[in-house]
Amino acid sequence: MDRLYQEARLVRKGIRMYGGSFMQALGNAMDYADGNNLAKICCTWNDEWQQYLKMGSVAESGESQDE
Repeated sequence: MDRLYQEARLVRKGIRMYGGSFMQALGNAMDYADGNNLAKICCTWNDEWQQYLKMGSVAESGESQDE
């Protein structure tokens, strides 16, 4: 479950930076989701989850290099 929460943090970062209005709303919902609901979001929107996970990971690695 820890991995899910770690991924969700990066997915939300990617969504906040690059997502459209629907994905922004889903990202907001993720702020309030428990583990079961995060898993449902991950399974239902898996392609998007993977896409925004990559975006969030790249954004975070860029932030680490800037520091």
